[in-house]
Amino acid sequence: MNDGGMGSLTLFFPFTTDRKRSFGKQISDCTFTDTDGVEVIVSLYADTNGDLYELDIWKTDFSPMKQIPMNNFEQVETRPDNSIIQQVKIKKNIYSFLKEYNLINENHFIFLDRTIYLTGNKLYFDNLLDKLTMLLVKEGLEENGEEVNAIGEAIEDTIDAVTAAIDP
Repeated sequence: MNDGGMGSLTLFFPFTTDRKRSFGKQISDCTFTDTDGVEVIVSLYADTNGDLYELDIWKTDFSPMKQIPMNNFEQVETRPDNSIIQQVKIKKNIYSFLKEYNLINENHFIFLDRTIYLTGNKLYFDNLLDKLTMLLVKEGLEENGEEVNAIGEAIEDTIDAVTAAIDP
């Protein structure tokens, strides 16, 4: 990444190179002082799917980084719940529903002993719940807008399963 020598990195993993990615949100940051006395702010960002996206290193005077210290970091703000990978056990019908509506990809589910698990961090699951809510409004209600249809019932079951697993 061309950042004037400050050290920022765009993060790619094998499962992220086959899709278009865009900035999601900041998940953590910290500061430190470079050897020349200039403050440096380091921020970690996730993409809209909740996968790591960018490590942004910004030296506040825009000069090139001299040295990243191995200690003496001052933590400004962290959101550790976004870095913890969770596994949510789901039923086959919920798995089929999520695949049918392209709400998950192969990188966020695993099969283990005939059980299906969704995997991701809190940001990923929050994003999934947002998509499910939008889908419920768009396709899950009868024409009168008050009663849920069969798709709406599947969406509500999925929302309930994910919510119960990530917010016990």
